Amino acid sequence: MPLMFAAEIDDAAVGKRAIMMAADAAPNEQAGGFAVRSGKYEMWSGSLDFGTFRAIMASRSLHVRETTQKPDQTADTAKFDIETTGLAPAWRQLEETCPPPTAAPKSPWPSAPLSGRGS
Repeated sequence: MPLMFAAEIDDAAVGKRAIMMAADAAPNEQAGGFAVRSGKYEMWSGSLDFGTFRAIMASRSLHVRETTQKPDQTADTAKFDIETTGLAPAWRQLEETCPPPTAAPKSPWPSAPLSGRGS
């Protein structure tokens, strides 16, 4: 499942940002990586395996942590939650209205690394 985060950034922003996320239903399974800058935006995109996506659907929220590594080797961390209420019923409705999947070429989205470490 492709997933993307994007944020507008200050032109004067320094440091390298990383995004990590975990679902309530599987807190030890994390996905994420470093963001890429493009103009006034930073973006992270990746692919979640279907098991991780199902864990997100079974959760009340997706926990996201942004860490900015500064040039002086310190780091700032910001955390926020994305509520997932309604995601599971919307997914079921989408499955009911879409044709069955067919074999397709591998996704061009890079796979998001998963680790067994907790947050």
